[in-house]
Order: sequence, then structure tokens, then C-alpha cells
Amino acid sequence: MPAPPPPARLISALRLPKLATRAGLRRNTVMVLGTIYIDGYFQHVADYTAFDDAVLRAELLQLRAELDVERAPSEGVGVHLRLGDFFASEGDVAAHLAERLARIPAGAAIVTNDEERLATPQVSALLAALGAQVVTTRAMSAEQVLRTLAGFAHVDGNDSTLLFWASVLSGMDCAYRNPELRLLRERFLAVQERVKP
Repeated sequence: MPAPPPPARLISALRLPKLATRAGLRRNTVMVLGTIYIDGYFQHVADYTAFDDAVLRAELLQLRAELDVERAPSEGVGVHLRLGDFFASEGDVAAHLAERLARIPAGAAIVTNDEERLATPQVSALLAALGAQVVTTRAMSAEQVLRTLAGFAHVDGNDSTLLFWASVLSGMDCAYRNPELRLLRERFLAVQERVKP
């Protein structure tokens, strides 16, 4: 697919759908000069009601192939600690991290977007005692992090979009507290199992 022309890239960079959503218009799409611009998370089952199972399955298979995600994860237990922009304050980040660290499984591999927080002497000692390790992802692209997450048989996460797609594409065991993400994940997994090519 060819890259969009410069005017379209400029309009896309303005993130008009996101601005419309923030203004209370609840629009993930905006049409400008005959081109539809999409900007949203699309994490509700209702966002996909216009598509039948065969179409959804075909697109999920294509996405899995493009991102080079294996369907049979086997790497053991992972923990995804998405920190920073998920939280309103530094105190919220620290509280969430303490709560999650208290239940890190022995031998787990931890993927985080804030490796420095896990490098403190206190946290390092806790992880060493559990035989847990931090997977260095600092230099990875988002696609590489997604593939890393998708390799685990089970991941304990905190409802991140990256983990959502890793779990949908790989079929890993992963629980979601957000009911919308849980329902959409179940829908996508069912479509992949139910519809044959």
C-alpha cells in the first residue's frame, strides 16, 4: 500500500478524531475532503458488529502474519507492568507497582515500559529472591515488545492495549479486569476458533 500524500499525513497528524472525542462528540472517525481519518482504540465489541466472523478472522490472521506472531506461546509466565501514562500521579504509579510486585510469581519474566523503577536495590533483591527477571525492552519497537509478550503461555497484565493484541493474536492465557477488553478478546478468540479458512 502506498504512503499517503503529504496533505493527508498533515491532516492525520492533527488527530481530528481524537479531538472530536475529547470535545464530547464521541467520534473515532472524521471525514475530510473525501478521506476518512480513524483515531481510536476500538476496544468495544460494538465497534466490530458490522463485520461478519469470516472477515474478522481473515483480518486477524493477516495482522498475525504481518506482526509475525506465533499462535502457540510457550515461554512460561510473564508479567506486563505498564506504568507511567496509565496513572494520574506518581503516587498512583508507586502504589500500583507495590501491589503488583507483591504478587509476582516465582520465575516470572517481567516486561515493563519503565525498567529503571525495577532496577532499585530493594526491587532487584525482591526479584532475585523470586527468581524473576526483567526482560530488557528499552531498544525494542512496539512490534518487538508485542512479539515478546505473545511468546508467553500466560501473562499477568494491567489491561494494556499492547498486551491485548498480543493475547488475541497468540492465544495466550491472559485475564482482563476491564470488561470491555475481556469481552472483545473473547470475541476475537472465538472467531479465530469457530471460522475455518
